[in-house]
Amino acid sequence: MKKNIDKYDLIKSFGNDVISIIELISVNPYQVALRFVLEEVKTAKTWEIPYIHGRIIQWDINETSLNSSEENFIKDEFKKASAHDLLDMVTADMAIKFDDYNLASIMRIRIVEQVLFYYKLSTRDFSKREKTFDLFEIVTKNKLHPNFQNLLHPKYKLVREVLESWTEGFEDRDNKFAKQFQETFNSMFWELYLYQCLRVLKMDIDFSKQSPDFAVKSPYGNEFIIEAVITNGTEGDKHHYEKDKKRTYEELINFASVRILNSICEKYKHYMGIGDKYKKSKYVDLEHVKGKPFVIALAPFEQNAFFIQNNQAINLVLYGQRVKTKINEDKEVTAKFINIDKIQKNEKTLLDVGLFTNDKYKEISAVIFSTTATFSKAVSCSDAECIIQANTFHIKEGRITNELPNEMYFESLLDGLQIHRNPFAAVPLDLTEFSNYEISSYTYNPLTETVIVNQNNNTLVSRISKWSL
Repeated sequence: MKKNIDKYDLIKSFGNDVISIIELISVNPYQVALRFVLEEVKTAKTWEIPYIHGRIIQWDINETSLNSSEENFIKDEFKKASAHDLLDMVTADMAIKFDDYNLASIMRIRIVEQVLFYYKLSTRDFSKREKTFDLFEIVTKNKLHPNFQNLLHPKYKLVREVLESWTEGFEDRDNKFAKQFQETFNSMFWELYLYQCLRVLKMDIDFSKQSPDFAVKSPYGNEFIIEAVITNGTEGDKHHYEKDKKRTYEELINFASVRILNSICEKYKHYMGIGDKYKKSKYVDLEHVKGKPFVIALAPFEQNAFFIQNNQAINLVLYGQRVKTKINEDKEVTAKFINIDKIQKNEKTLLDVGLFTNDKYKEISAVIFSTTATFSKAVSCSDAECIIQANTFHIKEGRITNELPNEMYFESLLDGLQIHRNPFAAVPLDLTEFSNYEISSYTYNPLTETVIVNQNNNTLVSRISKWSL
């Protein structure tokens, strides 16, 4: 794991320099900043760096406003400011310093992000959206979930605004969502987050269908079904377990795998109508489900440290692959993949894993998974004052850790999302639907017995928010 303090300090320093240059111009700094950002976007689109293309799309700024903004400042004075010249020089210097032009270009776009957020040019102001219903007006007479109770603290006001903005357009089909959000929280949070992701992906949802959770039509005209589920601890969704403190990392992954396996298998039984519990409510025979890909969307909440598992537990369950890591004297990390077919539930019980390594679960087309769909996801979408510590993936540098003030931190709603495709699916899911840069995709090659991973540089692995008392 590598701490990128030097790169972050450079980004912050040069970002402040650019803002200072803009502020010195004798015209409206906001309009100058707008032109500056839009010009940078136009230039960045010519670079063959997918990360940057994906990132600037997520800024969601109106590029058509560039022409109208030109009348609001003097071009000659803008040229004198030389903000672009400064960035050209900085990019060249960083490319030499780090021997990586792509990395230097990514750092440049992060500098531009500082300008974007300083002048509030992005649509980060979720408070302006129209919420469909109120999540935080207490409607339940039962005990409130601890996570919901925590959100009621005054310092989380801006985070609550983000969460309520996520309800825009959401249809509460049984008029119980707010009540369940307050009582159970995690499952409703996950469902609401998924809804927002589908909106970002420009997918249409047919709310006239009561179940499964989402009947979806993509911009490409493809239709598929999504059923949402979370993992809980064995004692129910209490979220806090004393046992967590005693678990090693390997035990944490094993416990997470057992709970993930249980959740997927239960949803599979429900889909197929296996057992008395699901015979009358099975999904497979519903007219709007027949012949369409069936996708299980799963988020783990089974233990306090669920967010550090990344892809290890889900890979163990779906592909029967466990990762063994070693650290040598030079603190270099090497990983070895071991194929296994069973995990231990307890002293007496072994469970089969590798659900996507054969056709036993061919009715499951794919699994959507995320360990980053947490409270801090909503925090990162807000202007709340805190520090964000984020781990991102890089194929050469490994896992990179940065700490940033939230006002200077950017992650998209889709960052950290994983899609796992079943190679044996009876009705395959077209991964074109989930081709955004931030989404990592996985599948299994039966011939080589290996997992095929497509994870892009600088995509999110894990993230937490740190708050002052």
